[in-house]
Amino acid sequence: MISEDIQPAVKLLEPSQLAEGSDMVREKQAFEAMYPDLLQHYEGKYVAIYQQQVVDHDPDKVTLALRVYRTHGYKPIFVHYVSRHRPVQRSMRSPRLPSQR
Repeated sequence: MISEDIQPAVKLLEPSQLAEGSDMVREKQAFEAMYPDLLQHYEGKYVAIYQQQVVDHDPDKVTLALRVYRTHGYKPIFVHYVSRHRPVQRSMRSPRLPSQR
């Protein structure tokens, strides 16, 4: 018997895998736009962004994600830590190998 509480595993995507204009990209853009305000209210916590709004926050990412999915359903929700010390994002190109003939 399958419990109704069991949800499929969360699919984590790399930024390069996000389609331009997707719900997740819009949520991430909303996070970036709200960042100065988020720092004032939620520094040191994770925030959940859904429909371009902060819908919840918590110091624990997993607790927050589970609560938000339970409240809003299994939808694209952007969860991110708010800190003045933002990690440096770097990208590295894949090496090109000579084609085999």
